[in-house]
Amino acid sequence: MRKIILTLIVMLLMMLNAFADSDINIYIEKEELLTDLPLIIDSGHTFVPARNFLEKLGFNLIWDGETKTINAEIENKVFLKLKIGSSEAVLNNEVIDLENPLQLIDGHSYLPLRNVAELLDYEVTWQSDTRDIVIKWKGLLANNDNTLVNYGLPSTLFDLKALYGEPKRITRSIYGFDWYTYHNKYKDFRMYGIRDNKLVAFYTKLPDLLPLIKLSRGESYDSVCEKYTKPLSEIKKAGKIYRIKRENCLFFGEETAYLRLFFDKIDNNVLSAVMLTTKFEEEHLNAYYGKEDILEQNDIELQLYDLVNADRVYHGLNPLLWHQTTNMVARAHSEDMKNFNYFDHVDINGNNIKKRLEASGLKAVYAAENIAVGQASAIFAHEELMNSLSHRNVILGPAYFMATGIAFGGEYHNYYTEAFYTPLVQ
Repeated sequence: MRKIILTLIVMLLMMLNAFADSDINIYIEKEELLTDLPLIIDSGHTFVPARNFLEKLGFNLIWDGETKTINAEIENKVFLKLKIGSSEAVLNNEVIDLENPLQLIDGHSYLPLRNVAELLDYEVTWQSDTRDIVIKWKGLLANNDNTLVNYGLPSTLFDLKALYGEPKRITRSIYGFDWYTYHNKYKDFRMYGIRDNKLVAFYTKLPDLLPLIKLSRGESYDSVCEKYTKPLSEIKKAGKIYRIKRENCLFFGEETAYLRLFFDKIDNNVLSAVMLTTKFEEEHLNAYYGKEDILEQNDIELQLYDLVNADRVYHGLNPLLWHQTTNMVARAHSEDMKNFNYFDHVDINGNNIKKRLEASGLKAVYAAENIAVGQASAIFAHEELMNSLSHRNVILGPAYFMATGIAFGGEYHNYYTEAFYTPLVQ
């Protein structure tokens, strides 16, 4: 019976200028893709059963019968949507054109092999002598392409924990990898970006921790520019050009990574922080802002809180204690600015930070607030705030408690509030 069905499929496909080919083998990372269904060759393009192919790559699939759409994801990190008959694919919320659409053949969905494989950063090679299609991953799972192996840093999560033990905190980044934060009461502050147990990013207030880049915190701008002479003004991601602001940050392309150098304009324009990301991570963040569906407010809020304390300790001050009620006040103000489309310390009811704290039951002898909008991440928000004298004075001010609050969305995408508070003792 199955032989009859396959014969009918082949006859139908031949009428449509397509045919089944059982002599072609597909190998993904040296493992053969096995399927009971035939491969389809249509006008020189190879189509494979979508479920077999995507599951082999590690995707979990959900079939939407009403819209005839495949929704596929890997560990909430990679999201792919393909629709029968559509020449558009959606990868991590980015709409990308396909040369050939997904097809439905005898009740089974077939995808264009090369189109989808290359979309997912695979290299596809046809070996005519053996009639094999060989597929290798160029990006995320390659041994060296998505790791910081050339900077004297621990290259894996295992190595990181073997050297420094458990982190103080783990939070999600805008890229989708996790920041593992280490410090000693906020001294020696650094964050290691980990994806799939590999080091893919690094941020530190102490460039000396990166001896291979030969820079130190407090080094002058002119000295840095003598060592690094060609900063980038733009970066290309998925065919789009993203401009790079160079007011207090220089951006350089290394062989396997991108290097950001942050400067303290108020303190004689000296080097204040360094951030490394692999080229894969930077170029596959196909947007200026992170993806809201993978981010948690509390993660970004705690990153901003840690950055404030790292700079306070560097400047000889005590770290501030986190205050949960103040966190709710700060987050509510960010949400309010987003929802009512304004940017101000005074809310739509005429309340400043002190009045908003009092409305939450907190009587303050000292209350202050920083707000920011539009920065892509907690790191960028903090570095810009530290380069504004009034905001810097608040960060380095006499508060005892603090908390931060963020809202995603709205006209400016990210709305940040830092609330600082010292209680009135009666």
